Amino acid sequence: MNIRKFLISYDITSDRNRKKISDLLKKDGIRIQYSVFECRISLKKLNETKKKINKIINQKTDSVLIYSICDKCEEKKIMIGKQYFLKFQKIVIF
Repeated sequence: MNIRKFLISYDITSDRNRKKISDLLKKDGIRIQYSVFECRISLKKLNETKKKINKIINQKTDSVLIYSICDKCEEKKIMIGKQYFLKFQKIVIF
């Protein structure tokens, strides 16, 4: 399984839908700002997540942005202010 990094941000008007999106992204990502998550997932999982997001959001008032982050780009990120450290679990199957 090819795991990739994605930055997912959202602007959701409904509190109820915002909570649903937040809960969905918490399953596979780390919150790095209030409405921004960094997720390390496969393309298959990304497609599943996009389908779920489409069912939750209001297409006329809400927006979700998904950015693919390559390894070279991640090395160049600049953090100003409060630092966060991503803690992703590695699963080893024997």
